[in-house]
Amino acid sequence: MAATAATAATLPINTGITAAPAAPVSPTSQGWALFVYNLPPETDDRMLWQLFGPFGAVLSVKVVTDFETHKCKGFGFVTMAEYQEAVMAITRLNGFTIGDRTLQVSFKTQLRKIWYYKQRIPSSMHLGLSLVDVVCSYPLLFILLLFAMEDF
Repeated sequence: MAATAATAATLPINTGITAAPAAPVSPTSQGWALFVYNLPPETDDRMLWQLFGPFGAVLSVKVVTDFETHKCKGFGFVTMAEYQEAVMAITRLNGFTIGDRTLQVSFKTQLRKIWYYKQRIPSSMHLGLSLVDVVCSYPLLFILLLFAMEDF
């Protein structure tokens, strides 16, 4: 795959970004964690190492894979040692195309962490919206349901 052999010299410069990406409040204990989205199914940890390596010291990578098929679920995480290296990787790789997919690269946030763990729940364990989803997404509906239940 052409993207795995990419070097810093061949990666595109994303001219649409005019300022450095917003950083998380603080780095992880071992570096700056990045979220990489829209990865092709054949992506593995080695490919992410090769893709992010030209921008600085990569401390760890994790491609999230399906338990049954062992194919990439479309996202992963990269931890880089230095903030400036992480910013450079985000600036250069956000919008980078691998095959027919355009990567989205950003600093990892708590919201994505919640989404990540939600994806890990086997589909057989949830039958639609959970109570937490209803309360968070439809608070007014939840309050109306509580009032309706008082009549029973």
